[in-house]
Amino acid sequence: MNTSPRHGLALLLAAILAARGTAQISSSGDVSPAGLTSPVWNVTDDLLRVGNAAPGGLTVAGGGTLTSNNAMLGGSTTAPGTVAVAGSGSTWTNGNILEVLDGSLLTVQDFADLTTTDLTVAAQGGISRVDILTGGAITTNSLGLANGRVMVSGAGSALTIRTSGVLGGYLGTTELRVDSGGDVNVEGYEIRVGVAGSGLVSITGAGSTLTAPLASLEVVGGDGGDADVHVAQGGYLEAGLTVVGSDTGTGEILVAGAGSYFRTGTTHVGYFAQGSVTVAEGGHMELGGGADGLFIGYGDDVFSSVDSGTVVVTGAGSRLDANVAFVGAASGRGTLVLSEGGTATIYGGFLGLATDSMDGDGQQATLKIGEGGLAGTLEATEVRGAVGASAVIFNHTDTVVFDPRLTSGLTVSKLGSGTTSLVGENTYSGGTTVSAGRLLANNTAGSALGTGPVTVHSGATLGGGDSSAA
Repeated sequence: MNTSPRHGLALLLAAILAARGTAQISSSGDVSPAGLTSPVWNVTDDLLRVGNAAPGGLTVAGGGTLTSNNAMLGGSTTAPGTVAVAGSGSTWTNGNILEVLDGSLLTVQDFADLTTTDLTVAAQGGISRVDILTGGAITTNSLGLANGRVMVSGAGSALTIRTSGVLGGYLGTTELRVDSGGDVNVEGYEIRVGVAGSGLVSITGAGSTLTAPLASLEVVGGDGGDADVHVAQGGYLEAGLTVVGSDTGTGEILVAGAGSYFRTGTTHVGYFAQGSVTVAEGGHMELGGGADGLFIGYGDDVFSSVDSGTVVVTGAGSRLDANVAFVGAASGRGTLVLSEGGTATIYGGFLGLATDSMDGDGQQATLKIGEGGLAGTLEATEVRGAVGASAVIFNHTDTVVFDPRLTSGLTVSKLGSGTTSLVGENTYSGGTTVSAGRLLANNTAGSALGTGPVTVHSGATLGGGDSSAA
């Protein structure tokens, strides 16, 4: 972080001039080319540099107008650039590439506007930063982050990306932070988090939004990095489709807190890699209607050791809604956990466990109702599982009535001290094991316990109207 006196003076000057309504462009330190004019400065033939051989600062305030073709902030880790664009009517229009490098800082605030074709925020050392504050706005065709941070904070503050965003390049950690009512709008078709390193996107607070309705959101964590997306405290995230965990990294999405909402299309969690999604504390994740599906753990037998996906819905009021869902898809390994009052609703009625294998090798799928505490709820009509590759595990301390039919080759296990009541006409063939608590077969037709063997361990109880397999 650049905390030099020059940096503080530049921001203070910007605020004072904006408040007074005085249109002015001013500079300090190493700024080129020479010949600055105020309140309008056109730099169309030369590269605008702020910070090169030495640190430099530039302020556009009170309705000042800056025009450039290409611009660069920072020349080295010892010569960062600081630019503040502040105040209603203050504008900076850059025709091509704007680079914020080597620990430099760009601030757009107080209803000022910046427009550029491409925005790159990167650093070899330290963190380069772009702050969009208190109604400031930046519009760019593309955004690239590598060891950089972009913050969009405050009602009316806005970042518009017209084509694509790459958040996490080849130089370490990156962060896009949206809070306090800030807004990010991606009009193009791709936003990638952690392409060749680690990346974090956080959308926090009521009114804070990131909308990318046409884009694929790829939370990939490339080259062994970690990629994370957090939606919290009433934040809103929207994407056309989502991939969590791809290539060689790890991806994670967290939707937590009442009012926090993630709306997307088809979603792959653990796509030939490790990925996880957690919906907690009253958060809500919704996959759009139609054919949009949730795929948890997607891979093949060659990479099955890393093809793993986990989705957890936990906590009262937490919800996951999808049309269809597949766990352990195409020889991957997947787990769906519903606990502590969390609910998953499958509108199309069907939850598949290892049911669409390409070749059957390495595939494993598990549905967990509870993880040793309170259970969650599955709203579906059928859970179908492949032979030798799928399991439904009840592990809870409360009483659960489980309605969906259990079919095909899956196994059922009862753990935990609670009571599970199976009420469906079940035809699963993998067998039933009661290791703890009570399992009640309370169906009204057919068999609650399917067609496989039934094993009851010491201290556990099997009861109900259908206490033996059909």
